[in-house]
Amino acid sequence: MCGQTITDVAVDDAHSALEAMCGPDQGNDRFQCCRQLMAATLNGAAGGAVFADLAACNATCGDPNASDAAVQACEGEADTFNGSGDNVNLPFPEGNADPNPCKAAAATACLIIDPTACAVQ
Repeated sequence: MCGQTITDVAVDDAHSALEAMCGPDQGNDRFQCCRQLMAATLNGAAGGAVFADLAACNATCGDPNASDAAVQACEGEADTFNGSGDNVNLPFPEGNADPNPCKAAAATACLIIDPTACAVQ
């Protein structure tokens, strides 16, 4: 996702879906775009709709030379897709999620768009 291969849910790891979803975005549009694309990818992997512009937006958000306008457009498009809902049954019982793993990821400096900031690159 956005230049990184996502392979796990570890904390402080550049290959982590947890870091991609919960990392400290600090107002970084590229990271926020990647966050939305990770959510769209997980929605599709769960059997939901597939985000049609995933590959194009992934390339845009992973490109450090992409314009701010292009990154923001992809972020907005993915956000709209993620908020659209597709009535897929949950693969687990409804209930409160454990917020602690996401809090742990948010407490690191790790951003998947800057893997040098992560303990595991």
